[in-house]
Amino acid sequence: MENLLKQILSELHEIKSTMASKQDVEEIKQKLDTIYAQVAHNTEQESKLNDVADKVKDHDTDIKLIKRMLTSQ
Repeated sequence: MENLLKQILSELHEIKSTMASKQDVEEIKQKLDTIYAQVAHNTEQESKLNDVADKVKDHDTDIKLIKRMLTSQ
């Protein structure tokens, strides 16, 4: 019985030594918050970039149309 208790205590100490501390968890939470903020920012930037890409396509079409009009006169 005593050996079993010693074994259990030993295993508990091993588990405790490899467990994350409260500080470790807080650091992970802070990093996760930073990642959330970066993802939100990147999503906003992607939306703006897509809008600019659409405008460039529209401008290219307009330029081609203007060139055709000028060359056909």
